[in-house]
Amino acid sequence: MTAPDSELPLTPGDHWPAAHPNYLPPDTRSVPDRASLHEYKMRKYIMENTDEVWLTSQEMALRLKVEVCTLDKWAYTGFGPHFIKAGRVRRYPISDVVAWEQALLAEAKLKRQFVMARMRHQAA
Repeated sequence: MTAPDSELPLTPGDHWPAAHPNYLPPDTRSVPDRASLHEYKMRKYIMENTDEVWLTSQEMALRLKVEVCTLDKWAYTGFGPHFIKAGRVRRYPISDVVAWEQALLAEAKLKRQFVMARMRHQAA
């Protein structure tokens, strides 16, 4: 398990160890700030997952039959499928969307089974 960023102070000119998840290549000559680390990680993640299909917020809204502002609220509250944000644009990997939908379906089935069992118990 790696330590959070706050536990690994850098002095000017230092770079993250290569094994650290916040590692930046040596061609970056300045101390990495959070914004540049985030951007680097997002680019790296996208490049490593080039075969993944990514949905825009509009495509997600159409898929789920909700408004884009609903997706914005979900993102703010931490609900909904995982996404990346490149600048102001949110992208949803289709594999995470499908997994999230399946998790919601499984949760709904469990709730229904619980309600039905409780109703049978009360009727008996």
